[in-house]
Amino acid sequence: MRKAINGVNEQVILCGHSHTCFIGEVNNKKIFNVGSIGNSLDGDNRISYGILDISKKEIKFANRRIEYPINGIIDISIKNKFPLLDEYKSVILTACMDLKQ
Repeated sequence: MRKAINGVNEQVILCGHSHTCFIGEVNNKKIFNVGSIGNSLDGDNRISYGILDISKKEIKFANRRIEYPINGIIDISIKNKFPLLDEYKSVILTACMDLKQ
């Protein structure tokens, strides 16, 4: 993370596309990543979204999780002959990607 934000002057960094929720501080910079809608990779397969509250010169971050119809999504992927179906189902169900493959 330190390498990724090297040279960034802003004190607040909003990011995404990592499929992992994160709220924290690195090198005195506040970092907020909302996670993923439908393809989380942090072990929690619920939808993740974020709330950014900026008021009175104070910034607050919050991540929220909600259930979604995972089995319905898998059924649609089967019906549409989704490529790499077994791997996709595994990731959707476990919210983890097996990097050993």
